[in-house]
Amino acid sequence: MLSNFVRDVPRELFESMRVDGAPEWACSGALAFPLTRPALVTVSIFNGPTVLASVVLTTLPILVLDAIGRRQLLGGLTADFSK
Repeated sequence: MLSNFVRDVPRELFESMRVDGAPEWACSGALAFPLTRPALVTVSIFNGPTVLASVVLTTLPILVLDAIGRRQLLGGLTADFSK
């Protein structure tokens, strides 16, 4: 998605910056980045819920095991052994 958006930036804009004497890194930094900022935000939003979903699904079993283990530990500590 991001590469298609960068590909749609007109080459004439890059050529005009090169004719003006701008180096290659200035063309990409001063021209391509501001024009592709909406695409960067969109891609980061799409990747953000994916990462957050994987983090939640990874930590959920650990939290369940922690709750069960804590209950067992507290039950063992508070058990009455005087019978």
